[in-house]
Amino acid sequence: MGPPLRILVVEDEFLLAADLADRLEAAGYAVAGPASSVRVALETIAADPPDAAILDIQLTDGKSFPVAQRLAELGRPVVFLTSFGRDVLPDDFKQAPHISKLDPPGDLLAALRTALERHGSVAGHTPKVEP
Repeated sequence: MGPPLRILVVEDEFLLAADLADRLEAAGYAVAGPASSVRVALETIAADPPDAAILDIQLTDGKSFPVAQRLAELGRPVVFLTSFGRDVLPDDFKQAPHISKLDPPGDLLAALRTALERHGSVAGHTPKVEP
């Protein structure tokens, strides 16, 4: 079994970002970030691209779509975790997993696992999924 998959957390609400990081680590992932802005997220990706990302849409310096676009260029999946509806997603990301911040925590981990499987990123890695 190889090293854990690195998941970039892009969230500007500190407590939510910390909770996401804790849940991801408990499920067997390594966490990159959290990044609270588009700028920091893009810098993190440039320094060491993650295997996938969980993105809030509205950040301190704008919407996270440039982050999603950069990750798509690298062939890395994203999961949107947001209060916004799917209708705000650009056409290129309409099929990306979209989870409400009000959904149960296990929904996010299941969506991440599905996104990683679609991209063939889970070989040798079986994270735990919360009920």
